[in-house]
Amino acid sequence: MVVDGKTLMGSGFNYGWLHYAREHPSGKGDNLVDLAMVIDGPVAQAAISAYDDMWVDGNQLHCTDFYPDDGSSWTETCSWSKGSGGHVPEVMKYYKSDRQHNAFSLYRSSHYKEADNAYGTAFAAAQSSIDAIHVNFSLELICFLNLIVEDLCNFNNALQWMEAMMDAVEHNQVTVRVIVEESNSNGMENRIAIDVFEKELASRGLEDLVEVRFFNGRVHTKSALIDQEFLVVGSQNLHYSSWGERGLLEYGVATDDPEAVNQYQKMFDHYWEQAIPFEEADWAD
Repeated sequence: MVVDGKTLMGSGFNYGWLHYAREHPSGKGDNLVDLAMVIDGPVAQAAISAYDDMWVDGNQLHCTDFYPDDGSSWTETCSWSKGSGGHVPEVMKYYKSDRQHNAFSLYRSSHYKEADNAYGTAFAAAQSSIDAIHVNFSLELICFLNLIVEDLCNFNNALQWMEAMMDAVEHNQVTVRVIVEESNSNGMENRIAIDVFEKELASRGLEDLVEVRFFNGRVHTKSALIDQEFLVVGSQNLHYSSWGERGLLEYGVATDDPEAVNQYQKMFDHYWEQAIPFEEADWAD
């Protein structure tokens, strides 16, 4: 979301009930934890470019009357067209930020892989630590079948992000801590990938450098802090649907802003203490 061409928010939130508290009056909340990062400055203009790439030529539905007088369905007043771009001049200006920090707009689609390459390169370049909270931690799509065909997949089925993470651990002795979702199909895919990742780490004598835990509750966050200096927050999952040739549009924001980094580190440490070690999960044996 970009406001007035000045302020950018990169987030993993859905427009859905689950992010509300379970005590929400709707009765539909599920305490689903998520994260966004708000930042101002010229990076907002890069985000507008990404937005326009999605908006222009998109399928635009225009309905002239939701309450027709003749009793017909409102859908009969609708027609499809192609979306068109355009912003008022004020929105297209570059606005400086009072804070001195670097910020990067990370966008990916089935044709444009900026976020894939930046995320993977950042993981591989880590020198000391990676702390991540991600709802997903998966291998290729076919690896879901490991549930019924044991050892169908191995590290050869790793995605770009996992290969980059392994490179950082092996070549730079980076310490990695990851918190992931435990429940539903996400939890099953995560369990498969964690098992494969841990076996590969053990084969290389690196198992003591990496630990993956399950979030204590429900989580939908997509975030990573590298070397306690470089923070990425957005919608891109560590999942086959969001990497490689798969076509999901995803967006993230990265920064080295000390305040954002410090806030994230405190949050991560809080959730890490509460998180459930892989071997202690109810269904991990």
